Amino acid sequence: MKTQEKTLDINCNLCKKFETKDSFSDKEKKQITEITKKTLSFLVNKSIPSTPKHFKRWFNVFTYLAEHNLLYDDIPEEKLIEICKSINKKDKDVNTLKLKKELQRTTSILDDSMKDILNITSEYASSLDKSGSALSDVSSKIDNTEIQSILNYVLEEMKRMKKENEKFKKKIEEENKKVEKLKKQLEVVETEANTDYLTGLYNRRAFMNVLEEYFQNYRQFGDVFSLILLDIDNFKSINDTYGHDVGDIVLKDVGNILKKYLRPEDIPARFGGEEFAVIVSNANKEIASKVAERIRKVMETRHIKIDENTIVDYTASFGVACVEDRFESIDQLIKKADDNLYKAKRNGKNCVVI
Repeated sequence: MKTQEKTLDINCNLCKKFETKDSFSDKEKKQITEITKKTLSFLVNKSIPSTPKHFKRWFNVFTYLAEHNLLYDDIPEEKLIEICKSINKKDKDVNTLKLKKELQRTTSILDDSMKDILNITSEYASSLDKSGSALSDVSSKIDNTEIQSILNYVLEEMKRMKKENEKFKKKIEEENKKVEKLKKQLEVVETEANTDYLTGLYNRRAFMNVLEEYFQNYRQFGDVFSLILLDIDNFKSINDTYGHDVGDIVLKDVGNILKKYLRPEDIPARFGGEEFAVIVSNANKEIASKVAERIRKVMETRHIKIDENTIVDYTASFGVACVEDRFESIDQLIKKADDNLYKAKRNGKNCVVI
């Protein structure tokens, strides 16, 4: 019998703020900046890939340590792993889009903090220049040697402070560049995690997240949308006849057609293999069927030139379903569209069924 894994009773107020979207104090912003640097350093030193999931997991751990005044170096590795498991015990259920928003929020806070610090150091440098200039002017007008000596000492100290301020400003600028780099890395990781590498469309996981949002919006606010499932006809024959490289060219062509001919508000994805899916926003079955028919006509007129002697034609079959039919779940909506897709296949292919 498998025993249930025990977890610590972990409480982390700063972590909860990310969940509840409460505002952060200036002190907390500075704390987040330091935690982020420690997290990134830890991932690099432990050769852990800097994916959003890993970053969030260990950012939570270092946030917990900071909040409870615990030092990473003082904690045994077994204890650290136990803390990580406990504080991230709901990690498997984290929604990809929710994670994306949290990471964007974190980097945005870091970016704002860095800019605030840079502004402060610039203002401080300006203040030192003005004060130094005023003291220098006063010193030149005073005959008293002792007072002049004191003023000269103060002026030298101000010059030293200005140099230290410039060094600090330079370090902050370097850290700001790291934050900008992190933001770009997160964007790349997010894109790679959500995108089908071959077609450039959403992959199934990302599409399902978006579809869930649309479904919930319909249930709460009545925002109608439809779902199109389409499958390339006789795709196995294309692969068998011309090879998988040509099959990939056809898949890319379908992706390009969906990007070009769908409305800007519609969301296409590669659903798996030679099957594609489209969320048709603000559309009932009739509107969605017209969208599908337009795409179908474009595909049936395609002639892909592979080489001087090879031209490949292809068609696709389409199934349409709309949330207005009162489905209880996304699975039911998908099944209806899938059933209609297979009706289109049985009806001779290259057609739309609603």
